[in-house]
Amino acid sequence: MVSREHRVTLKRIELNKKLVGNRLRARLSRTGGPSLSLKIFKGLTYNTSGGLSGSKTKKGLTVGFGRGGLRLRGRWRLSKSLNLNLSKRSGFSLSWRNSIGSINLSRPQYSSAKVFGMQFRGKKAQSIQGYFLLFSMALFATKVTLLGIYYAVVFMVMAARLALLGAHHLFSFAKLGGASFVVGTEWLVLKSLRKLQKRSSSRAGKKSLRKKGIRKSNAKILR
Repeated sequence: MVSREHRVTLKRIELNKKLVGNRLRARLSRTGGPSLSLKIFKGLTYNTSGGLSGSKTKKGLTVGFGRGGLRLRGRWRLSKSLNLNLSKRSGFSLSWRNSIGSINLSRPQYSSAKVFGMQFRGKKAQSIQGYFLLFSMALFATKVTLLGIYYAVVFMVMAARLALLGAHHLFSFAKLGGASFVVGTEWLVLKSLRKLQKRSSSRAGKKSLRKKGIRKSNAKILR
């Protein structure tokens, strides 16, 4: 006999229809056959296949009875995908929900997976979830690698642009410095030439004054 946790449901076919408001419901399934359920009041239901059942849920904890036994289960969401579960048989467990089902991190044999409309549980679901986890990790590593390459290329392009901008400014400063050096040299040359011209003109004036003085003295002597 196949245990419940190792059972594999290949396909789920179900017809669920409300008949009278929200109290009477008809259900037809591939495995359970036809059944009717009547909701007596909130938390208490009578089913033709399972009998009387009731449950009360508060803050994620559900306590109830049905099919001759006590029901105890709980589900608390720790994050967007991580849940803390409680069951009467297995106790507390952690489960991670993904796009194909749920993998039980504490007891992987209680995982579930749905692929192409087919529902798997037990060891089959554990294997499928393992392959999906490896695929997700490989995809995440590929995304991180591509993102790192993208940012590395962006950084290199920015560094190249900054280097080109720095070289352009350095060349501009060097060119401006060379031009100012040429202008300063020309100014010094002109200033030197002006000084030479002034000196030569002052010397020429002194010579002319000396000549005039000599002429005047000679004229006095001749008189």
